[in-house]
Amino acid sequence: MLAIAVQSDKRLRLTTRRRCGVGPGIAMLAAASLALLCSCAPTLSAKPPTPEAAPPPRPIVEAPPAAPPRQEAPQLTIAERAARLDARLQAESQNPSSGTSADYESGYPRFMPAPKARADGSLQSFALIDTGPYLANFKVHRLTWTNDSGRRLSIYKAYLWTGVDRGAIADVHLEARRVSDNSYIGILQWDHYADPTVPQHGQQFDYSTPMVLDPGDAIAILHFANGFSPGWHAHHAVILWVK
Repeated sequence: MLAIAVQSDKRLRLTTRRRCGVGPGIAMLAAASLALLCSCAPTLSAKPPTPEAAPPPRPIVEAPPAAPPRQEAPQLTIAERAARLDARLQAESQNPSSGTSADYESGYPRFMPAPKARADGSLQSFALIDTGPYLANFKVHRLTWTNDSGRRLSIYKAYLWTGVDRGAIADVHLEARRVSDNSYIGILQWDHYADPTVPQHGQQFDYSTPMVLDPGDAIAILHFANGFSPGWHAHHAVILWVK
């Protein structure tokens, strides 16, 4: 049985070759040609992948130097500010600037004439001067009131009053003198550094014997206010009691 199967297989292979027209020589020739082509084909060598070019390094930017710590100006105390102001005033005292009408409000300063004598000879009072609010700008103001009443005035009492804007810091000065002999009738100096202050900002002067002001004699008023900041105002008044 085995011999019959082997013989049948050989016959089958021979029959297949005859049908396809392929003999043993042709098959060998094709195999040799294929081997020759394979030996002549260029061999492609495997190349390693080209690495991508690295980006250029970024330039090193140095941080700007740190700003030095800000030093705030020390806050001056009121005493230190006053000392500086006094030094400046002393330097300006050689040639003080005079105030002008532009420093006063419209209609000021106001002068009042002396009253007529009473028949009973009792005391009378009147406001010699009212400066009204004026700029506290370091300027010295000189005013003059003249006794043109035609009679001798005997001054028994004087009251000098001053005022400053609320919240202002200023040095204030007011004085009244008799022109004929330069005698003081009254003087008031006030350092206004804080609020609130006393209800009255004035000084009263009482004379055991009256100060006499002859007809034609005059009273010189000198006043100024030194504000520590611009825009502040001061205000003065002088009241006399006479016979």
